[in-house]
Formats: sequence, C-alpha cells, structure tokens
Amino acid sequence: MTENAIQALITERKKHSSNPNSVKLIDHVKYIGGLESGQCYENAKAGMTINALGTGNHNIMASGWQVGNWNNTYEGYEIVSHYWNIDGRDYKHYDLSEGEWNAGAYVYDGELLLYAQNAFKKGQTKNLQPLSLLYNEDKWRTYTVIGNEEVVNDIDSLMTANLFA
Repeated sequence: MTENAIQALITERKKHSSNPNSVKLIDHVKYIGGLESGQCYENAKAGMTINALGTGNHNIMASGWQVGNWNNTYEGYEIVSHYWNIDGRDYKHYDLSEGEWNAGAYVYDGELLLYAQNAFKKGQTKNLQPLSLLYNEDKWRTYTVIGNEEVVNDIDSLMTANLFA
C-alpha cells in the first residue's frame, strides 16, 4: 500500500534530517507544467522568478519525493526525487515540470535542496539530483539510469549523502 511507503520514507528521512519536522507529506501540489521534462531542479530554479500563481514572483524552491505505485519489475514502490516550488506569499506548492510523475504523493524534504545547493557552491555541477528509491518491506534500494542501463543497488540508510551519486 502506497501509504506504507510514504510513512516509511518520512520516518527514515526524519532520522537523517537536521530539521526532522520539515520532512512531511504535502496535501496538495498544483500541477502547472510548461517547463522541460526531466529537468526538475532547473525548472524549480527558474520557477523562483515566474509568477505562476498570480501572486508575484516571490517563490522558493522545494525538494523532496514523489511516492508512486508498485513497480512489478523491481518489486518495490517507486519513490522519485523531485524539485518544485512554493509560492512565497501564500506558501502553496506548485510544480512547473512538464510530464513529470505528477500522480505521486509529494513528500517535502528540504534537506535535499540544502545538500544540492552546498555541493553547487563547492563547484559541483553534476549529481544535484538525488537518486530515486524503491521500497519494499523495510528494504531500500536506489534506482538510476546510467546511459541506457538501469542500475538498482541496495542501500543501508537514507542518510542524505547516500542519496546523491
């Protein structure tokens, strides 16, 4: 059941967050789309200056996860890392990434954005997107595509540094 995967993700990420109360399920994220598919970090960065909700352009980036359905091939719930935006005036969440996996539940995890921003400040320009996850019965695995190859690996913990390749 997807709810079990959501709760397991929140519980495990809270253990590794400097602000555990910020790891939480977001009830509603408005899908707007319009920006490039597969580029959620860049889209959310651009979204900081787009007046998408008509309240001005005082927007901030958000990071976290989209928890989706069971994947029969890998026998686990798909949990995709993702970036989106929060309106700086009314704090409504919205997503500008076109064709992203918008059917999944959004779990806010601000630690991911902090980690990526710190890596960028240190000159790192690659791997600013955390690995996606698979979850099944308290077992976590990372999932990524390198070239044309799908790579799935077991992971011991969801410590933030472990989530970036």
